[in-house]
Amino acid sequence: MEEINSQLIFDKISKDLINSSVNIINQGENEVDSNSKNNIVEQYKLLVDSSHKIEERRSSSNNVFIGINTILVSVLANSPQLIKIEVYYLPFIASLGFIGILISYDWLKVINSYKKLNFLNYALIQSLEKFLPTYVFSLRAKLETEQPDQKIKNRGSSILMNEKLLPQVFLSIYSIYFLTVIIIFFYKI
Repeated sequence: MEEINSQLIFDKISKDLINSSVNIINQGENEVDSNSKNNIVEQYKLLVDSSHKIEERRSSSNNVFIGINTILVSVLANSPQLIKIEVYYLPFIASLGFIGILISYDWLKVINSYKKLNFLNYALIQSLEKFLPTYVFSLRAKLETEQPDQKIKNRGSSILMNEKLLPQVFLSIYSIYFLTVIIIFFYKI
């Protein structure tokens, strides 16, 4: 189903890709003159570079979120046993757990945002390839889906699933911690 949706998006992008107000001399189906082709190649290079920069930013943001969560978990783990904490400290500790929930949720939103950006960039790249002599990214995507080895075939989605796993684990930890603090708070009152 996802492949069908992707193909529909690629087809729509391909149809809307060429600016009809610019005079492109068509030499045949999916062929353009050399001056237009040079412009397309430059835009293609920009999109490929943009895709690489998005990957770098995604990696950097993941590192920032890992650092923040590591610090927050270490603070929560080093706090004295919850049952022995005075009642007036519990709202502060609960707020740290709640902050962790918000941070983890935001992390998941950032991952999804980068996923959408990459999808759009690669859709544009593959659409531009229809006007170039080679289909590098389109062929790679096709070969990956045709691989008999499931690890290669689903590499992109498995990377995303693994990438989402860590914020989901932190989200679970913070949620359990937050609920535990709330229960202890009401138990002590």
